[in-house]
Amino acid sequence: MTTPKYVTLPEIREAAHAKLARTMGVRQDHVLDCADGDVVQVSDDGVEVVGRVPAGLLYVDGIVGDVGQGVLRDRRVLADEGVVVVVVAVDVTSGKVITGPEIITRGWVYAPEADALLDEGEARVADAVEAAIAAGTRDVELLEKRCGAPWGASSANAPGGGR
Repeated sequence: MTTPKYVTLPEIREAAHAKLARTMGVRQDHVLDCADGDVVQVSDDGVEVVGRVPAGLLYVDGIVGDVGQGVLRDRRVLADEGVVVVVVAVDVTSGKVITGPEIITRGWVYAPEADALLDEGEARVADAVEAAIAAGTRDVELLEKRCGAPWGASSANAPGGGR
């Protein structure tokens, strides 16, 4: 077992950590209480907090390893603005809609308060899918483009008249 000269306490500041350090013979003035973001300098003269850096919690959703700035930026945007996903399953061979459309929202609108809006959106998507299929579109990417057009910002058919 070792007897450390200095001990830095984690942000949780558990009293048990300080007590354990003292039990192991570390002087009280050698127990450093640190917070997330503290810059700790270790030198021959001792250990001290010399500054701060931006720090906080990072949720990674099961990804192990470094998360790039692009991923973090996207997560901040999703957290601030929410996401709307439209799901439609189409048999491109027969041109039949198998399931959907279904509109799923997260962080955008509370569904029970916006059922009418979501129902209207699903109806518009269904109309767009049926029109694209009736026009002979069978390619998945073309279906996505043609069915997404009424919702585009420049379309006069967009909800709210394209504003």
